[in-house]
Amino acid sequence: MDYQPGDGSATERFYRVDSAEDCAASGGWHYDDNAYPTQILLCDASCDTVDGDFEGALDIWFGCSTQTQP
Repeated sequence: MDYQPGDGSATERFYRVDSAEDCAASGGWHYDDNAYPTQILLCDASCDTVDGDFEGALDIWFGCSTQTQP
């Protein structure tokens, strides 16, 4: 998942983590249920980053390999 800030600054990549417990200070995202996902949830740090950016955008790709943090 990529976050494009509304102010035109550099795109930030949010990597998938297995669960909310695995969220790091750098952020990321996880499914509500890994076996039967119905929602994508942002880690707190990523949520704080996008919160209030009404001009920003999140790009999510389905059907591609999931990228985890290197």
